[in-house]
Formats: sequence, structure tokens, C-alpha cells
Amino acid sequence: MKVRGLQNFSDKAKKAQKLGVEVIVSSVTNPATAQMACQVVDVVTHTAELAKEGGSIDHFHEVNIRGTVNIAKAAKNAGIKTFVHLSTGCSAYRNS
Repeated sequence: MKVRGLQNFSDKAKKAQKLGVEVIVSSVTNPATAQMACQVVDVVTHTAELAKEGGSIDHFHEVNIRGTVNIAKAAKNAGIKTFVHLSTGCSAYRNS
């Protein structure tokens, strides 16, 4: 199985690359790289989120809402049949 990831932190990207992941260093907020990440794949698992409380509501919306829409549209445009989305609540509040 081949794994491709879209990661906006280069230090985390390097760790993933050591595990054999093809990494595109960018953000889900960039529609062009979201499209690139979804090309020639079978499944998209979207786990990007801002879970930390505080900060700008606009930035939270940009990543959590607009980023999710970008990656979902990219998956649809690429003909992806399986799209898995783990919401912020799933990752930030593990006991919920």
C-alpha cells in the first residue's frame, strides 16, 4: 500500500517520510495541493484540524471548515469513493 500525506509542518513531514509516506508539504487550505494530494489514491482520510482552544476564530474556520471543504471537493473531483473525516472533537476530546 502506498500512503500520501498533506502536512503543513516540515518537521512532521520528515518523520512521516522516514516511514515511507509520500508527503506534500502544504495545507488543506490550499485547494491546488488538496487536489494534488487526492490524485491516484483509493481512500482519503482527513484528520487535519485546529483543536487547540484560543486563537483567531477566522483561522479556526479557515482550517477546520474551509480546509475540510477543500479536501472533500478534491476527493470528489478525483473520483474517490471512500472519504473518512475525523472531526476536531474526535481528536481533541478523546473521551467524548
